[in-house]
Amino acid sequence: MKLLKNNSKSTEILLSIDELLTIHQSLNEICNGIDVFEFQTRIGVSREEVVELMKEFATVINITENN
Repeated sequence: MKLLKNNSKSTEILLSIDELLTIHQSLNEICNGIDVFEFQTRIGVSREEVVELMKEFATVINITENN
C-alpha cells in the first residue's frame, strides 16, 4: 500500500490486488463469518454500510482481474 494524497476530506492510496483481496475477505468475514454483537457500536458503521463497501471492493477487484 502506498499513500498518494491526503487532505482533511479524502485520502488516495495505491493497493495491490492482493491487498484489495485481503480487505474484501476481511469485510466478508466480519459481515458473514462471525456474529458481531452490537455490530454498529463495535465496528463504527452499520452492517449495511460494510456490505456496500464490500460490493465496491468486489467491483474494483473484478475490473482489475479482467484487465
